Amino acid sequence: MTRTLRFAVLALVAVVLFACGGNAADKLVGKWGIDVEKLGEIEEIKKMPEDQRKAAIEMAKGFATSMSFEFTKDKMIMEAMGQKKEGTYKVTKAEGDKLTIEATLEGKTETLEAEIKGDGVVLGKGKEKFALKRK
Repeated sequence: MTRTLRFAVLALVAVVLFACGGNAADKLVGKWGIDVEKLGEIEEIKKMPEDQRKAAIEMAKGFATSMSFEFTKDKMIMEAMGQKKEGTYKVTKAEGDKLTIEATLEGKTETLEAEIKGDGVVLGKGKEKFALKRK
């Protein structure tokens, strides 16, 4: 095999492994916005009476366009209503596509849960969770 052909094959293998592989923490890296269409799939939302569920989804639609989360390897950036806040985070536990994250923002540390679901993620704690989609 020629040197160029070997390089091309190795490059192709690397691209395939990178695209298909990676752990859940790596999948979290990127910019995310609220996915209002999937909000109703969260267990806590499903348990709500129909009128409360609809009200929660409508309320989320009101601020969904102005809110985003961005994760780098160690930094978290939150934007909402024109305000941007930066903090740090670290994954303290990973089980499959479920992560426990310790996030520090403005001197306050919170433990958050993240679950990677296909091309989206559910992020939050307790009953305060949002379905997110990549921006």
